[in-house]
Amino acid sequence: MLGFLLYFVLRQPIAATCAHCGMTVSNHQRFCSWCGTAQFPPNSTQGPLTANPSQGASQ
Repeated sequence: MLGFLLYFVLRQPIAATCAHCGMTVSNHQRFCSWCGTAQFPPNSTQGPLTANPSQGASQ
């Protein structure tokens, strides 16, 4: 019986917390539903993608 209950509890990935506001965010969500901050996988080395218009303008 315990195994049956654990199956239903553990079959879904454990939710993460938003780095900006601390609210619970599902692992498949790309943005926090509370504050709108972009979410990244835990092993991601990239931060949010931002446009930098001055980077290519000085060439």
